[in-house]
Amino acid sequence: MNNEYELGKWYPWNGNTCPFTPNTQVRYLLRDGYRNTMLVKEMGPWEWKNSHNEWGNIVAFKIVKWGKE
Repeated sequence: MNNEYELGKWYPWNGNTCPFTPNTQVRYLLRDGYRNTMLVKEMGPWEWKNSHNEWGNIVAFKIVKWGKE
């Protein structure tokens, strides 16, 4: 568990390596407005990094359920 983040609270994201274990479930918002909930291990690593594209970067997220390491 990452103690920097509270369960259920939205956080802005500016791009970097994903800070969570693969089994953590997150709700995320992409730059184009698309929202989804999924396990980190099911997401592409490009979504967490800021690749400066028009649509595919995470701009905010919240933890839905902490995953075990």
